Amino acid sequence: MRKKFSNKNDLINWLKKSTSAALLSISLVGGVQEIRYQASSVRALFEISQFSPDYLRDGAYVVECEDTSNEDESDDLVYTNIATAFTFKGRLARHPGKIIGGMDSLKGALVGYQYTAKVELEKAGYIGHLLVLMPKSPEGLESLESILHNLSVAYIIPDGGGNINQVNFKMGRGLWV
Repeated sequence: MRKKFSNKNDLINWLKKSTSAALLSISLVGGVQEIRYQASSVRALFEISQFSPDYLRDGAYVVECEDTSNEDESDDLVYTNIATAFTFKGRLARHPGKIIGGMDSLKGALVGYQYTAKVELEKAGYIGHLLVLMPKSPEGLESLESILHNLSVAYIIPDGGGNINQVNFKMGRGLWV
């Protein structure tokens, strides 16, 4: 099923009402280089997009979705369960053939996770940040932190305190990936 919305508010109202739909893709028509949503439920998408409202700018939207009735929407998304990663992709001025930044690798490594990615084209290249729903298992959390450490420039793993501090804000190795 394909739905078109003329503005952000219509899209948000539909997301609020659509608790039993699995989202396949959502696209902003013009304006931003790329916005990617990968969420297993509309509720998760709605909660993540409310966490960072600049993801949904004014403009027209096209949503492709399919009806499903077997989603478990009982788990509410808590903002302290969202990791943030900062990434980029650019070319060096003195070495135009040399691409730096782990943006593509990071998005590829997060295929099994629920996340949103906002990527914009700036003068120096592509700059992006991702909000990733943290897994509940210790192994999954360890794997996510390893991915973020190796492929992002910097990342935040919430520690439950509700603040960004020296313990939960970490530098990654994603500059030269």
